[in-house]
Amino acid sequence: MTEKNHNPKSLHRTKLILQFFALFVSAYLPILIIQNFPFVLNFDIPARDYLVFHNIAEVFSVTVSISIFGLGWFTYKRTRNYHSLFIAVSFLTVGLFDFMHALAYSGMSDLITPNTPNKSTQFWILARLTTGFGILFSAFFYSRKQSLRINSFWLLSISLLFTIVALYTVNFHQETLPETYKQGYGLTKLKIGLEYFIIFLNVISFLIYFNLYLESGDTNLKYLLAGLIFLFSAIIR
Repeated sequence: MTEKNHNPKSLHRTKLILQFFALFVSAYLPILIIQNFPFVLNFDIPARDYLVFHNIAEVFSVTVSISIFGLGWFTYKRTRNYHSLFIAVSFLTVGLFDFMHALAYSGMSDLITPNTPNKSTQFWILARLTTGFGILFSAFFYSRKQSLRINSFWLLSISLLFTIVALYTVNFHQETLPETYKQGYGLTKLKIGLEYFIIFLNVISFLIYFNLYLESGDTNLKYLLAGLIFLFSAIIR
């Protein structure tokens, strides 16, 4: 008669996978319901009313991003946590791009140059790409946080410079940028392809941080993993 040995680490890993899978299902469930019951939950609303709803949703998104920045930035002097600082500054850029996306939306007053669906979508893509790359690169800061030395104001300056350059380019050099939305056609193949690429970035980040959490047991990483699941499910349609 043999006795089965259960590896505690293996059991812990399995339990985590099940927890995160349940979280993903619960996050994706509303979208799944809308897709499968369009006659109940999917309906057209007047453009003016949708603009109000869109602005409310974007204000919430911007508020969350700026809150992440504020928390990481103003606690940095006490914690000297470079990982949190990098995520904070990344989300400041994300919040600014989301704000520009809202202001550039059709129906809003022109953001410097005339608003178009393509212009607004380009800011949305920039926000999602910044989120994807920001979280992915932040893993480097976590694994080397003891040996890194970062000037917080230089990091903030680079973030703001990138935001200003993007704002200028999208407004005044549309001819140099690929289209993400075509009037009468809808979303372009490039925009859809970029969404899949962003999902790929989030999946890679999730796998890296999942292993980091198993190695460190840092509870903050568990919350970050949960946030990645919500980001992942928000892009999937």
